Amino acid sequence: MNCNNCGAINPTGSKFCGACGSEIVVLQYLEIKPVLARAAFASRALAFLTDIIILLIADILLNYCLYGIPGNNFITFFMLFIIYFWYFTASSGQTIGKSLLGIKVTGISGSRAGAGVALARAFSYWISALPLFAGFLAALGKNKPAFHDRITGTIVVQS
Repeated sequence: MNCNNCGAINPTGSKFCGACGSEIVVLQYLEIKPVLARAAFASRALAFLTDIIILLIADILLNYCLYGIPGNNFITFFMLFIIYFWYFTASSGQTIGKSLLGIKVTGISGSRAGAGVALARAFSYWISALPLFAGFLAALGKNKPAFHDRITGTIVVQS
């Protein structure tokens, strides 16, 4: 058994270190947190594309119901986008697209993202989209966060 103070090896059951005289503390339980497996860029991109298709269909239907004209309106799309990503991220960490691909949003420590973080993340998607989706492309490569993840302190992991 190693000394907690100097690292010297002592016989099993020793109460004091033979090298430095410090008391040896034996840890009964050691909690090891699992390493979170981050989601691949391709999974994230496909999930986001799925969510955008869902939102476009909802936007077209909503505009048809409101105005009698099937079409896309940026204002209704923006509102649907914020509500959709806020609600699903806050409630389960997964949008429909993320759920289909088996990934979810968590805090860096693996905790659930709260409502405030989810709302900030929904808005920060728009920052990631400017210019030319550069904030999304920042996630290319192994274990790299997108810009909206850096802003909100979140990561996307395998669920």
